[in-house]
Amino acid sequence: MNRTLKLYSRRSSGEAEKAIEVINASLFKVKEGVAEREKAAKTIIAIRAKNAVEKKRLDKLQKEVRSALRQAKSISAKSISAKYKILFAFSSLPTGKRTISKFNSIIKENGKRLGRQDKKIIVRIAALLINNYQPQKILIKYFGLLKDKQLPWSINGYQYKIIENTPRYFKIKTKYSEGAYGIKKISWSRITDEHLLMLWDWYIIASKGELTESEIQNASRWLFTEKHYKMLKEFADKYCSKKDKAFWDSILTETADSGVESSALLCAVNIFNAFRAGKNDRLVSLSGQWCREFTETKTYARFNKVIDKIIARGKISSPLVAVSNALSKDLKPIQIWDIATRFQRLKCVDSVSKEALRKKFMLAMNQMKGNREYTGTFGVFNYVPAGGIYGWSAPGDSQQMYSAPLLYIPAMMDIGAWANVAVVILRRPNSLGINAHFDQELRQWHPYFLYSAGWAAWQLDSEGVLKMSLDRLEKILRTGGGFDKSAYALAANLAMKKENPERAIKILKLYKPSRKEHDFLLPLFYLKALIAQNKMSEKQISGYNGKLIRQHGNSKLLEKDIKLLGILKSIVSGKKVNIRSITASLLEGSSYPRLWGELLTEAAARDLLLRRDSLSSVDFIKVLKKISKGSVFYADLNRQILLYELGSQELYPGRVLRILETSITDYRPSMMPLYPDMVLLRSAFYSLNSNAKSIAHILKSYSNYCPLFSNFEMQASVLAKSSPEKALALFKNLERRRPPSGTLLNLGILTALVHSDSKCSQQVLNVLKKHETQMSWTEKLILKRFETLLKAL
Repeated sequence: MNRTLKLYSRRSSGEAEKAIEVINASLFKVKEGVAEREKAAKTIIAIRAKNAVEKKRLDKLQKEVRSALRQAKSISAKSISAKYKILFAFSSLPTGKRTISKFNSIIKENGKRLGRQDKKIIVRIAALLINNYQPQKILIKYFGLLKDKQLPWSINGYQYKIIENTPRYFKIKTKYSEGAYGIKKISWSRITDEHLLMLWDWYIIASKGELTESEIQNASRWLFTEKHYKMLKEFADKYCSKKDKAFWDSILTETADSGVESSALLCAVNIFNAFRAGKNDRLVSLSGQWCREFTETKTYARFNKVIDKIIARGKISSPLVAVSNALSKDLKPIQIWDIATRFQRLKCVDSVSKEALRKKFMLAMNQMKGNREYTGTFGVFNYVPAGGIYGWSAPGDSQQMYSAPLLYIPAMMDIGAWANVAVVILRRPNSLGINAHFDQELRQWHPYFLYSAGWAAWQLDSEGVLKMSLDRLEKILRTGGGFDKSAYALAANLAMKKENPERAIKILKLYKPSRKEHDFLLPLFYLKALIAQNKMSEKQISGYNGKLIRQHGNSKLLEKDIKLLGILKSIVSGKKVNIRSITASLLEGSSYPRLWGELLTEAAARDLLLRRDSLSSVDFIKVLKKISKGSVFYADLNRQILLYELGSQELYPGRVLRILETSITDYRPSMMPLYPDMVLLRSAFYSLNSNAKSIAHILKSYSNYCPLFSNFEMQASVLAKSSPEKALALFKNLERRRPPSGTLLNLGILTALVHSDSKCSQQVLNVLKKHETQMSWTEKLILKRFETLLKAL
């Protein structure tokens, strides 16, 4: 009996303990859920607060613009404007028309708005004007300055010397080639104004005569009346007293600046009005004029602080400001490629800018052509400076686009000639089916040419060409051909572009080395594929990591790769990583810096998504940016860096726009493929403080005829201008056509934010979440942050 009771007691207490454990676990989950909800609520409050700050900034700018407009239209500004109008109108008159009576009539037309101080200046200038002045009288009186000097102009090819002077004429003398002397008389009454000025310039101004005070004053007034400002400046420097010289300097400055200051003030007023009215095209045109023509004016100094803020928003509004800013800089060839590809074909860019871009682009291309020092590594895994591929395989003529498109594509990608690439990929995809007639020397690069076509197709959202390139590449690997491991890595990369990491793993397993290899190329792609899988296994990755360390741990050449394996393992398993252990020198000293960068960024994005915070995002981003190069094949890494940087914190709109503005002006081939992503995201976040109609116009301006935008991305402006219902229907239709997950994510964010005040936003988010399993970890991180942002709006 006692035994039974004891057994029952033990069983009861054991079950009670289990029940308590279950209750405690449930309580922990409840507490954890409450903590999670509290944290999410705090995040939403923070986003709303930050967004409110951004709206306050816009409101503040609106107030600054209104204040500046009041200043520009104030009584003082009107007085200054009237003064400049009078001076400019008089200064613009032709010789002989600048008379005292004409000046008085101009004052009568414009002088009503003159303030007391400006009126004094105008009246004083009017008193300076002189009529019926005869400048030859000084030349006659001070003939000693001319005698025995050369005549400033030739006659019938002969040079003459001035020998004698009378009140009616002066004599000149020359020696002819035959030895005889020739003497001529030149009448003072018939001498031209041009020749008279030459005599003044050469002898009165260049020499030092003993002119009387009255002669100096009258001569100065004549030079001013006749608009000989440069000569007046030189004359005053030589003859006038210090006080009079300062006076003339002041008058000349006022007069010389009258036209440009008057125009600058009008331009400033028009900019303020265009900004307040939301007229983007007008604003952009005026902003370009302001930056080109008025930077040295007093008006610029007075109003540029507020206009700078307007122009900063104008850069988002239209490519015209971006083009003028870019062309004003000292550009490197690789920057010219990017700028030309972005802007040269846009409808809104003027013909002068287009021609300037075309010439710069052609010059940059020719500088690279014929670079035979290129090694043939293509920059896919080992870095080759931008332009190296083009220099090595540059087309001999345009026929190569048709005869050998696979060779043509990487050459064009390398210099950012995406318009040329698009012709092959989008308009002539069947040409890629032509068997490339590579000689034996080029045959080893056949996988690379196929990869380039597939990568370009992925960039341009051409699913058919991407599939064809991958299928053909996998086929030649399966049928043998003696290609090295890089060909298998290329195929695996394309499989992951198709969002199929399982296929990538199968392709990698096709490679059978003839001997034991100490190389990390294929293992890195295997790790990339394992991390990219939807049901990623930390245990599987840790096990594979351990296997690699055991195999290669004693290799001095792979020492840095082994260290990076340990860091990757820590990030994947959520252990704290000392950020100081991840350095640019460590990555650059590894076998494949770019691949390691891509791998670690994806792992770090997953770490943030799981809220583990294993490493400092800010410091990690700095390291990643240090290893980013200019080659177009670094675009994948740069895309991940950008998404990781955006997602390292919540998507505070102001912060997102600052990051995108910095990235969008990084003119390198490695940033060029990201350009559509950046334009779409920038427009999306800009829309939170703008209207849908203006966003649609902005998107159309940037994307129409820009070869970097795919057919999917070209629909962005339609998504923005449509009603929420139509935008949702169009977005769902685009989703059914299966664009890459990154493109779908960008278009979804744009659609949801432009129509953020409607039910459309949540439905777009629901569509995006259906595709979350195909997304990379950096894309998933952005999607998660975006979901929180929508809750805050």
